[in-house]
Amino acid sequence: MRRKCSRQRIRLTSGLVGLALNAFGSAAAAPAAPDVVVEISPAAGEVLNDGVTRRLIHLELAEVKVAPNPSRQDSSSLTLFYRLVLTPAGELRIELWELGEFYGARRVSTAHGDKKLLARHIALATAELAQRLSRTHSQKAKQLEHQARQNLEARRAEVERARRERWALVSQGGAAWLPEPSAWLAGPRLGVQLNHPQRGRVEWSAAWLFGAAGGIPEVHGIEWLEVRAAPQLRFDAQSLAVGLELAAASVALGGPVSVDAIPKQRQTWSARAGLHLEFQPRVAQQLRLNIAADASYLLRSIPLQVETRSERLRGAWFGLNLGVVIEP
Repeated sequence: MRRKCSRQRIRLTSGLVGLALNAFGSAAAAPAAPDVVVEISPAAGEVLNDGVTRRLIHLELAEVKVAPNPSRQDSSSLTLFYRLVLTPAGELRIELWELGEFYGARRVSTAHGDKKLLARHIALATAELAQRLSRTHSQKAKQLEHQARQNLEARRAEVERARRERWALVSQGGAAWLPEPSAWLAGPRLGVQLNHPQRGRVEWSAAWLFGAAGGIPEVHGIEWLEVRAAPQLRFDAQSLAVGLELAAASVALGGPVSVDAIPKQRQTWSARAGLHLEFQPRVAQQLRLNIAADASYLLRSIPLQVETRSERLRGAWFGLNLGVVIEP
């Protein structure tokens, strides 16, 4: 008996639907058994057993969990539309649609003539199409998550770049060692960074250092008041900067010494130049740690007259600074 075109709706539900919050805080449905609509064309209805086919589809899809479409805001309910048609070659074509989008088709042979076996093959084909759809949605969700993560990282990089191109305050505690004649200095340093969009930077700072010269016992203390300029090249991805430093200082010495061959003169000046390296990892939104090291050479040595002998502050300068960079 020929059946007329029938479009019957089968609502398949199974178990509880788990709800979870995604990374962005919006509600998203966990994979669940979908609602199903099956349409069987008149020609297809003549070669299959309608009731058995629908029942097996119900049983097969009840165990299938389909991931929701991640590109839709409302994915709490998912309805799969299956269309069964007979091809001119006598095969049964099973198409899967979801909200007007085509998600593939399977062909099932009808040559064996066994309607129960055909119904079983149809049910398996519908389950395979549903699983394929679930994989498609899962892959798309991963792609969207990856894209969102890349966009977030790009925005963070842009914000970081903009911050590093602004001026900033530098506050440090510094120490230096002069091998000849084994003198050391330590004290605070305060400065400002002027950054350029093309990875350039100039740091201007002043330091007030105090110390002693172990190799010259008569020197009871050294006061070193310095102004320094440090042009640098930034490597923001590594939080590094390398460059040069040029400094000029007013130097005062304590004890029974004279400088510059002038009796009882204890104040003079000096200058130095060398290499500069900084590491500035971010520790807060507007705060970076600052670790700097420098190796330079005194451009002007300081002659000392100690009792009946002559000494000099000269040679290399090795410095280490630790502090913070404050970005307004």
